[in-house]
Amino acid sequence: MWGFRDRHYELAKPPGTVRIAVLGASHAFGDGVSNEAIFEAVLEERFNREPCAGKPLPVEILNFSVGGRSAPQNALAFEQRVLAFDVDAVLYMALPDDRRRVTRALMEAVRKGYELPPYISAIVQRAGVQPQMRDHAFNQRLEPFLGEIESEAFRRIIALSHENAILPIWVLLARTYEAEDPAAVARDVANAQAQGFEVLNLVGLYDGRDRRSLALAEWDTHPNAVAHRLIADRLYEHFCARQDWLARWRDDSASSARRVARQDPPPAP
Repeated sequence: MWGFRDRHYELAKPPGTVRIAVLGASHAFGDGVSNEAIFEAVLEERFNREPCAGKPLPVEILNFSVGGRSAPQNALAFEQRVLAFDVDAVLYMALPDDRRRVTRALMEAVRKGYELPPYISAIVQRAGVQPQMRDHAFNQRLEPFLGEIESEAFRRIIALSHENAILPIWVLLARTYEAEDPAAVARDVANAQAQGFEVLNLVGLYDGRDRRSLALAEWDTHPNAVAHRLIADRLYEHFCARQDWLARWRDDSASSARRVARQDPPPAP
């Protein structure tokens, strides 16, 4: 109904419920696995079956991910779609060196004449990229600006999160059988922290395992159902260990439920 891959959720958040949004590309969308096997569905089911510290806290996790989506596209989706669902937290699911997704997305946008956000239009002008450029030339011109584009997109997500009392969490996923570049991992983690995200680094999640057995196929590096469950389990452990997050959500959900029951207006910002 709402145009995202997930079970049906009402637009209005149920009273007393914690609602979490997921943003990302195909690895978060769940390419190649069933809806029930995607990490966010597994995590939602476990939260509601096995509450952290045994204290019930209804949780809904809505997956707004789309294959191939880059940081500026995620920022736009956050503003135009996610905020309408009154979420309490956003999980931004990334892979090491994710900023390179920007090149593919921006190349298509420039060549097709799409309207770009002002901050990206300014960078396109500074980079000197043109619709008629060959891929290699386009990539070379844009390469020095990828970090700036990603950082600005992150800042927009953080600003909107603060304005709407949303907890922004950036999750760095491990690749299945492709090696991660330690320098890129360190750079990406530092940038997400610098922009204001809470950071969960899961790059070592598959250590000690047959990583190829966690991919969909020899020719497809997307995580399979086993890998999605590993991601869900690690996220569950992280969330349950963050008593500050849980206390915040329990207070917010209790206040929300009381307001609905009494039909009180929400507190002024």
